[in-house]
Amino acid sequence: MDSHADSKTQSIDWLEAAKHILAASAIVRREKVLVLIKFDGERENGNIYTVDIDGNGNDLLDYRQETSDLYGAVSNAFPFVAATNEGEAKALGEVLRKWDRWARDGYVLGLQIFWTGDSVFYSVYILGEHGAFERIGVRGSALLDVMIESARQFEGRIEG
Repeated sequence: MDSHADSKTQSIDWLEAAKHILAASAIVRREKVLVLIKFDGERENGNIYTVDIDGNGNDLLDYRQETSDLYGAVSNAFPFVAATNEGEAKALGEVLRKWDRWARDGYVLGLQIFWTGDSVFYSVYILGEHGAFERIGVRGSALLDVMIESARQFEGRIEG
């Protein structure tokens, strides 16, 4: 990892970014939209983060930003911070920090948040090495559980 990338990683307030991402669930629940948050380490233009809201037919809710500024993108897309357990936000922030490091190593990591008819559902995928890395996929109804499990599987794969 180059020193410029390392300084970018250090400048992100992971706790605050996590709080905005946790707020995305409330938006999905209320508006029945689809959210994608992606860390794309295969991009070469520096804009490794994508935040996308598919308004599900409502153009006023559509939002997409590809950027080098994750916090700016999530705070624009999800402009309020949900009342959350500080421990949950801190744990999510730590997983996001890992995701950032892995993206800077060339992996692609995505979080989808969507409405399934009566609840919010989460799906995470991790892939990389331009398709050579076997895809990891984790789904569930609890954001933090899905994020932690995907990180556990990824760490087990790269360490094993």
